[in-house]
Order: sequence, then structure tokens, then C-alpha cells
Amino acid sequence: MSYSKQARGSFESVSERIPEGVKVYLPVLPVTALVGLFILYPIAQAIYSSFFNKDLLAPSEAEFIGLANYAEIWSSPTIHQVLWLSLIHISDGAR
Repeated sequence: MSYSKQARGSFESVSERIPEGVKVYLPVLPVTALVGLFILYPIAQAIYSSFFNKDLLAPSEAEFIGLANYAEIWSSPTIHQVLWLSLIHISDGAR
């Protein structure tokens, strides 16, 4: 008498155990990980770094200054001109 037994740990046995709803998202996982690594992480790091006063020659000596960088930007007399020119540039490109 011979019988066929599926090999333990084979691809078929693993794929049968994964719920159908999860299988749909498996092909998207590598791209999602890359987007997170190369796009979302640098954005989050830039926002985090904006709360510190860092010297590029001695980055380990960063001083937490909170929203002081943003207060300095908004108190600048040229920020309104910069925003206006950016808005004009964006709207001109939309034509």
C-alpha cells in the first residue's frame, strides 16, 4: 500500500494556512516597506530634527529648542513673500 503525504513545511501547506484576506495584501508588502523606508522615515526624521538646534560639525551636541525654529520662520518678514511666490509658481504650473 502506498500513500502520498504532503511534505511538512511545503509551500502548499503554508499557503493553505494563510487566510484569503491576508493573501491579497502580500504582494503589496515589499513596496509598502520600501515607501516607508525611503519616503516616510526621512520625512519623520526631518520633522523630529526641526525641534533641535544642531551643529553640523558636532551633531551629538543637539539642543532641544521645541518650536523656536518655527517661531523664527513665522516672525521673518520675508515668509509672506516666499509663500505668495510659491503659490503663484504652483498655480502657474497647473495651467
